[in-house]
Amino acid sequence: MKSVLITGATSFLGLQIISQIQSQNIEPHIIVRPSSDLSRIPNLEGVQCHTYDGSVNSLVTALQVAKADVCINLAGAYVREHSSSDIDSLIDSNFRFGGHLLEAMKESRTDYLVNAGSTFQYFHSDHSAPLNLYAAIKQSFFNLISYYAESSDLAYVNIILPDVYGPSDWRLKIMNRLVEANLKETPLELVDRKTILGLVHVADAAEAFIYCARQLMKKKNTFAGKCFGVDIGHRFRLDKIVQAVERCCGQNSIVNWGTYPIPERHVKVPWEGPTVPGWKPKITLENGINQLVEEVRRGQL
Repeated sequence: MKSVLITGATSFLGLQIISQIQSQNIEPHIIVRPSSDLSRIPNLEGVQCHTYDGSVNSLVTALQVAKADVCINLAGAYVREHSSSDIDSLIDSNFRFGGHLLEAMKESRTDYLVNAGSTFQYFHSDHSAPLNLYAAIKQSFFNLISYYAESSDLAYVNIILPDVYGPSDWRLKIMNRLVEANLKETPLELVDRKTILGLVHVADAAEAFIYCARQLMKKKNTFAGKCFGVDIGHRFRLDKIVQAVERCCGQNSIVNWGTYPIPERHVKVPWEGPTVPGWKPKITLENGINQLVEEVRRGQL
């Protein structure tokens, strides 16, 4: 694998994938929009940027110039509970752009795709049932992937992502909030203590995407057309996560259990499908929390 084209490259996970493929001497190519913020991209001078102007042709050109072996699709926009003003951007980022990408891959004869799915597409855990409009559109795009796989030479792997966490995360995610609240001795309102969360460290998630890209090319019959999870052994009750944070921080958290309102539609049990064959996450929950603790203590979070 010599060249990879990444969409959604400026996302938290995208930045980690860029960093890892650079360390493996793989040439990173990324799709950007004119409005994309590239300031967080590591070693930007070593990254080939291709501008998406809203057309299929711009993506065909990018793929042809990149001579990409694999495309990793992380593009998307997320809103937990949408309003009418969110619909266009959700459709554009999660479906329309993806449709353009798939058509461009077909025209440029780029046959391998690793796509990021979401546990929110599996409201009932064991079968497709979107949690919200974001998940419904993601599921519609997955149906589009399936169509292209059946009607062209496209071979894909769909990775169902749980909650991704790790250092340098600028998003307001649960793991960052738990650590920061503990160290700053700030009360935290949480949902029921028995709530189960699926977690994966960002470094492990990036490694899984790159691993699947390689294996898709080597073992097409084993990997193509499959959906895999990446949180094997990393599903925890929320109170157990809080206890792990307390151990790593060396002090008790101030938690008001059951005071944060639970939405009527919520994922009760994370998706429980097959995990990536031959791969396991390396970073334990405690090690991941310790990274966040160090970051907060340095004043960087």
